[in-house]
Amino acid sequence: MEKRKIFLTYQEQEKVLLNIIAQGEYQQLPQMVKNGYPLSMTVLETLRWSRQTSLIIRLLKKEFAYVGDNAALFDFLQTLLGEKQAARLIVEESQKNENCLEEHPLAGLLIYLPPEMLAENGFWDKLKQNHEWQILAKYGHIDDVILMETWTYPAEAAKVLSEYQAEKRIVELKKYLWLVKMPDGPDLLWQEKQFDILFQNRNRLNGWSEEETCKKLCSCPEGCEFLYQAGKSGRDILLSHGCFEPFRKHGEWTFLIRKKRPDAVDWQKWREEALASGSKRTLQLFYQEAARAEKWQILVEDGQHLLLLLHGQFRLFGKSLLHSSPKTEERRQNGGCGSRICDDEA
Repeated sequence: MEKRKIFLTYQEQEKVLLNIIAQGEYQQLPQMVKNGYPLSMTVLETLRWSRQTSLIIRLLKKEFAYVGDNAALFDFLQTLLGEKQAARLIVEESQKNENCLEEHPLAGLLIYLPPEMLAENGFWDKLKQNHEWQILAKYGHIDDVILMETWTYPAEAAKVLSEYQAEKRIVELKKYLWLVKMPDGPDLLWQEKQFDILFQNRNRLNGWSEEETCKKLCSCPEGCEFLYQAGKSGRDILLSHGCFEPFRKHGEWTFLIRKKRPDAVDWQKWREEALASGSKRTLQLFYQEAARAEKWQILVEDGQHLLLLLHGQFRLFGKSLLHSSPKTEERRQNGGCGSRICDDEA
């Protein structure tokens, strides 16, 4: 049955209900409340002082609209019925309406009940809402704590999970962020290769300092590769810890040069890549950097006479005249002229 439309303000509706109570026509109240007239603390207190306890309970057990503060309603019920009976009424009516689309108004009072009572009556969602981690864990609802929807991963909950040794279950459910705040968490994150979480939380891990975390990431190829892919901050960590292999792997020769680490460059590999590129500019850049790094033997072998001369390597300049440049050698093998003029043109 649909509720009738009421064209009165809340204050006017309250006056109507109070007037009916004043006239002692209590039998009209259930239908009026059913039709949408809201209960308020003023109406409920007036009924209590009129000694209409049974009518109040009858009204509260049905669907009703309530205008007011939930805490005030909870205090009212405790005063009216006593703590235990008030709690029983709240639990019973909430359970009856558990599967309804609209929550019973008394269900909003569940948060004021003792956690143990909520657990005994299966109100797990309310316990999660109230952040009662200890009670949830005590009653075997560890998964409810682990899987709760939150971005904060509160330390209190992490402590409870640690007390109940839930680390293995956390790993099984792949909710790794909990491990950040747990004593054995960093070790488990390392075992599970959760490098991203270790990196992002390197300054707030439980038991690992930031420096320890960075060293650990730099200690294995996968960790190094992760840091390389992590952008500037990750690459800075690699450089500061002398971990150059990812840069060599990806041919970041000019990057290493800019960071003033020519000693970390694989000059032979860079040489091969420059020659294979077919780019005169790339090859020229390589030889210039080789000269700055004093890699004279490469310049001698590749016949880079002018660079040797410009850098004052006169003895090696003479020696380099006996060598041909790589391009000239390639021409000779392919049937080119092989003359010094060809060398110069190359």
